[in-house]
Amino acid sequence: MGLSLSILQKLGFSSVQSLTADRAFDKYFSGSAVQDFTTFHLKFLELCNDINSVMLGKHYQPPPKEEIEKCYKDWLKKKDEGGDESTKACKKLVLDLLLEHVKEIKTPDAILLTGLVAPPAAMVLKKSSQNVSPLKKFHLELVPDIVFVPACTVAALFTAKALQYKMGGRTE
Repeated sequence: MGLSLSILQKLGFSSVQSLTADRAFDKYFSGSAVQDFTTFHLKFLELCNDINSVMLGKHYQPPPKEEIEKCYKDWLKKKDEGGDESTKACKKLVLDLLLEHVKEIKTPDAILLTGLVAPPAAMVLKKSSQNVSPLKKFHLELVPDIVFVPACTVAALFTAKALQYKMGGRTE
């Protein structure tokens, strides 16, 4: 609960009551702030950027300009109707556009596991190099731990990432 509140405070929302989409909508799309499509487009991109900068796991990829323009035209029609219902309809239009373009960031499990396993594996390799005859010729015991472990970890992470790209497992 505390993490979500601190994230919202970074966005400029100060209290628990600001957890609603109404406050976010009012901050970016209040009636006087948006007067033309360019302003609407910039406000929409600013909202996407702010969400991406503080939220973990999900990222909002801005839709094409044509879709934002279509949303703006619908937004103007709803706004011209006036009243409380039109405000709700405008909010729904913007939120629907955001929800259509949410992309879940896939956690690269191979990278995470490699980062966790590589340092202990490097230490085991270094200790066993004294007893395994093919590894004796490398004299790994002469390399300090402070150099050997990070070098092995970086090499393992680089290899895991290269294999992930080669296999086509890129995260989008």
